[in-house]
Amino acid sequence: ASSEGDGGGFESGGRFLGLTDATPLKSKCPGDHRMTFLPFPDFSPGMVRLRLEPGRDGKGAMEMDSAIPLRGRSRFLTSTPPRSTGGSPEFLNSTFWGPEDENDAECRHRVSADPGGADTEGLAGPLPDGSFIVAEEYGPSLMRVAANGTVLVRFSPRPLNLPKAYYPVRPVLPSILVERRHNKGFESAFLLKPEQSQLACGILQSPLGPQKHSTVVRVVCVDLDRMEMAAVWLLRLDDRHRMVNSATELGEKSFALLERHHGEGTVYGVDVTGATNVLGHPLLETLEFESPDFDFAGAGISLLEKEKILEYPNNFLEDRGIVLSEKMEGIARVDPRTLALSNDNDYGKEGDSFVYVVQFKDPVLDWI
Repeated sequence: ASSEGDGGGFESGGRFLGLTDATPLKSKCPGDHRMTFLPFPDFSPGMVRLRLEPGRDGKGAMEMDSAIPLRGRSRFLTSTPPRSTGGSPEFLNSTFWGPEDENDAECRHRVSADPGGADTEGLAGPLPDGSFIVAEEYGPSLMRVAANGTVLVRFSPRPLNLPKAYYPVRPVLPSILVERRHNKGFESAFLLKPEQSQLACGILQSPLGPQKHSTVVRVVCVDLDRMEMAAVWLLRLDDRHRMVNSATELGEKSFALLERHHGEGTVYGVDVTGATNVLGHPLLETLEFESPDFDFAGAGISLLEKEKILEYPNNFLEDRGIVLSEKMEGIARVDPRTLALSNDNDYGKEGDSFVYVVQFKDPVLDWI
């Protein structure tokens, strides 16, 4: 089983490209609850091609045409390493080995960390060469992936050079990103094209660091031509309980994001024009931006501004028998009037996987 709703994008003709999650979280061993195991330690996350088969009353079925697992240039498949060390350097370069290591599903032997493993969460593209951007939660990092699943390069925070990875790694992201909260790295990816540049961007799911009352998350962008950092913008969530679960490009300088908490969520449109790029700011590598008391206006920093596109629960949809899942984790712009949303079913724990296609009366997704 797999979770196919963590990220996705529209291709054409009723076809979508989905992204699987990593293996499910560790569980207790049946014979000894002091030990834990990974249900699918050799599971390789990747992309899946989905085909929408329309049905009656606006309801249809999604069929999977093919699966595209991520792999290194030697065709070595990526897998899902243990989560116990929380994205630390020891975990990612596979030198950690101790009592926190996971066991296989039969709890008979230990499973070592995969030095190229990834927790895939967000998908954007395709780029002109047919490749895609995958947002990854462990590092957190951004990966450029060929159409056949080959990892072309992984952009990671500077402390995480992943020396034993079996594909190219560029540790160019800000070091402070390793302060991401547990299981709260990049959950979304999108593309921007300002001034003829090609930027790959990810949004942190939640604020960095331990400050519980923080509501500011970082939007991090890499220039794919220069293979270097291009921008860091700051975005304020509606409240401290919300998180960003998905994003999709709207225009050359704009994107949409899904901000949610449990069964309530909002899709916002965002134009980066006018927001302050804090790349190079003396406080970039600190947690000052996450402080609830930080005076952005006094520091001359303009945050990204959000414009509401869709919110749920939604009476208009529910009156037509469409009730969105409580765990929506994917959005994709289909055209200026159409938005696709998908849920994460947690490997069947949350029921079936769905793709919801919403068409607006006006071209609300037609941004510059």
